[in-house]
Amino acid sequence: AVQADADSFDAGGQQFFTCLVSDITRSKAMEARLRDAESRYRELVETAHDMVWTMDTEGRFTYLNRACKNIYGFAPADMLQHRLYEYRSPEHPPLDREAIEKLCRGADDVQFETVHIDSEGKPHFLSFSARSHKDTAGIVTRISGTARDITEQKAFQHQLSYHAEHDPLTGMFNRHYFQEELERTVARVARNGSDCALFYIDLDQFKYINDTLGHAAGDRLLVDIAALLTAHVRDGDLLARFGGDEFTLLLYNIDQHDV
Repeated sequence: AVQADADSFDAGGQQFFTCLVSDITRSKAMEARLRDAESRYRELVETAHDMVWTMDTEGRFTYLNRACKNIYGFAPADMLQHRLYEYRSPEHPPLDREAIEKLCRGADDVQFETVHIDSEGKPHFLSFSARSHKDTAGIVTRISGTARDITEQKAFQHQLSYHAEHDPLTGMFNRHYFQEELERTVARVARNGSDCALFYIDLDQFKYINDTLGHAAGDRLLVDIAALLTAHVRDGDLLARFGGDEFTLLLYNIDQHDV
């Protein structure tokens, strides 16, 4: 590929022409590679599972890839010029708004988690990573970042935490959680002198139920007993299945004469 620049001038009553020919094969090849790289980059961004976005210095969206549809239920065009915090669950602290304001004031990057509501009112746990872009004078010109939907991860973590602290049969707190809470309560009572009470409840002849009617009947009895005990426990007190046919009850702030 070549590029030619021509010009003419008069000299001694005669007209002369000049022509400069340059070989631009290399620059054209570089331009082609650059266009190809930009095309691949746009394709990667548009098809990315994570949401990719940019904002202006007022915190308004100026670009979103198609992943926003999977999270919010809105097309990218529907979210442009809207602010991030407009989608936050009212029950969640304004971490998103604080983070964007921090970037607009000059912070280099932030990471935070928040809960946003989609077009159908369904909550999504989101993990954001964002950074500011500055000019040569250090003035913030725009903000960009990514967001990942971690709703399933949060649900799995909650499930693991729940099973670590609860009895799978009755749904009550288990022995592990009760012992930890008992240690915390003993330490608290030692500091402030408040009264508490500990009940240990054991079912007599429970082995006879299992031996004669079977373990399924024994499990059903444990579930019914757990429901009965729960119905007669004050709100805030701790009832747990300690193991087998044993239950424990921890009463907080109770007068000794009422125990």
